[in-house]
Amino acid sequence: MDERGISTVLDGCIIEDYPDNKPCPSALITGIANWRCCHAVVALCENHLRIVTVYWPEDEKWIDHKTRRKN
Repeated sequence: MDERGISTVLDGCIIEDYPDNKPCPSALITGIANWRCCHAVVALCENHLRIVTVYWPEDEKWIDHKTRRKN
């Protein structure tokens, strides 16, 4: 998050769910950071939430911040 200049993700909502991920179920969320849409992969591990990665969605991969382009 520091490398990308993201300190806080606000107003997040789940756009993809990965319940079978190991070692913990995870999800892709979209939210707002620095007045831009961002994505975060988070995992629910026992009694805590782990931030896996946070990034700016690339136009080549996303139609908008919630819709992935088909290959």
